Amino acid sequence: MASLVPLSAELQTVANEELGEVPSRISEDLEALRQWLRLQPHLEARYDDQFLVQFLRGCKYSLERAKEKIDVYFSLKSKYPEMMNLTNVDDPKFRDIYRLGCCLMLPKPLNGTGARIVVFRFDYPVSKYNIGEILQATLAMHELLIVNDPYACINGLIYLMDYVAIVIQFG
Repeated sequence: MASLVPLSAELQTVANEELGEVPSRISEDLEALRQWLRLQPHLEARYDDQFLVQFLRGCKYSLERAKEKIDVYFSLKSKYPEMMNLTNVDDPKFRDIYRLGCCLMLPKPLNGTGARIVVFRFDYPVSKYNIGEILQATLAMHELLIVNDPYACINGLIYLMDYVAIVIQFG
């Protein structure tokens, strides 16, 4: 039996009807991904159920598409570790950037059961942080959302972006 975050009845219905999720087959699908991952020595992958099912859901249960996305995901983490591997969310700098509100995941999905809403506001003190630091923290928060939030992978994400405050300096 797979160890997954339980879904509400409404969310399970969407997963079944729109993504092709068959609850009785999830364990088999997860094991197929794990077997494939074991044959990929270039990937330092995670094997936990919730992580892997999010990829399956994001690919409408196409094992081949899920494999491709997992490969790209871990390849990017390997190629750009300084940007994609922030692991200490208790770091004071991360906490400061989080408190700026540059990337906010609203606590309730659209209409209570729909897509997760993410607000980007690139309004931060440029004398204190550079865009790389802001994006690193934003990517970490986004990754937590994608990996852990069933609403995000089943109903998707809606991005609201505020670019009004962006000032770019050259030279």
